[in-house]
Amino acid sequence: MVEWLAGNRIRGTSAEKPVFGLPSGSAGGWKLLGRNKIGSATSDFNVPSLDNKRYYMILTNIQGKNSSGVNWQTRMGNGSINTSSIYGMRYSLNGATDSATDNQDYIQSGTNPTDQPQFSVGYIANISGQSKLYMSRDVNQQTAGAGNAPKRGEYTGKWKSNDVVDVIGATTNSSYTMSADSEMVVLGWDPTDTHTDNFWEELASVEYNASTPDELDTGTITAKKYLWVQAYVNTTGTQDNQAFRFNGNTGNNYCWEDSQDGAADVGSSPTAYNYLRTCVGDDNNNFVNAFILNNSGQDKLIMSSAVKQSTAGTGVAPESNETVGKFTVQSGQITSIKLWQSGGGSFASGAIMKVWGHD
Repeated sequence: MVEWLAGNRIRGTSAEKPVFGLPSGSAGGWKLLGRNKIGSATSDFNVPSLDNKRYYMILTNIQGKNSSGVNWQTRMGNGSINTSSIYGMRYSLNGATDSATDNQDYIQSGTNPTDQPQFSVGYIANISGQSKLYMSRDVNQQTAGAGNAPKRGEYTGKWKSNDVVDVIGATTNSSYTMSADSEMVVLGWDPTDTHTDNFWEELASVEYNASTPDELDTGTITAKKYLWVQAYVNTTGTQDNQAFRFNGNTGNNYCWEDSQDGAADVGSSPTAYNYLRTCVGDDNNNFVNAFILNNSGQDKLIMSSAVKQSTAGTGVAPESNETVGKFTVQSGQITSIKLWQSGGGSFASGAIMKVWGHD
């Protein structure tokens, strides 16, 4: 049982502790609605016949394109892809000033280097009778290897139609093509859902351990193509960076580019580093949300967002980190994740990290 104590404290057993996130098998999680992995190069591919859901999550892996001057874009529709000029968009590349335009026939969704994998996570609010609102982030590998930091983009858009969305697609809006094995995965969620067929499978849940106070380590997890990591950490002592390491690798096989508090993007220095920074730490509480494209035979692509409490109370605004990075050991897949205090200090009781995944 749970017992209320003085000062609004709660006492109970570990079995009664609230679950962080959504455990596998819980009702109403993100459900796979459709996916399309192309077998040959094409300028357009779609995921059709989607169930009507209030929200969509879109995982897109573009394996490369045959021209360095071409971006990829998102389109949507009802019954078929809408190619009319009724889309509006706003986007920023690598932290630069926003570009905005209206009355287009697509929504910008990716940056344009040729033959380099890109990974995007996007969302659509799919409310009947209203314009459909879209937002996404992406990480672009750039040249493979830790000597070349990845690039990033942030995108928002709208499809100015009252129809519900039941098809979503990727396009180059030209004769140029996206490479074979590019894939789009569409998940759906609705407040009325009662299913237990959740796409995201819980792979690990790690809490603070006083015997290893400077890390949260999953140990061995099942290899999955797509990984989702969330961590809430409270820290003590003088801090440096909070950072990921994968598969116990401590070599200079990581690089990143990030923006702190909206400032200009800064790359890892030197470019090849022995960890991937997620947040510039101090004695504070931080929340990290990260996605990983975990393809064997390629650099592993990571994008994360972090918010740091800063001084407690209402007088000081929180701080932020937007990061894209790479783990450049191409053989195999990530099968363990460590969140680590790279420069001293430690986590404190209550720190927790969870990892979900899916192929």
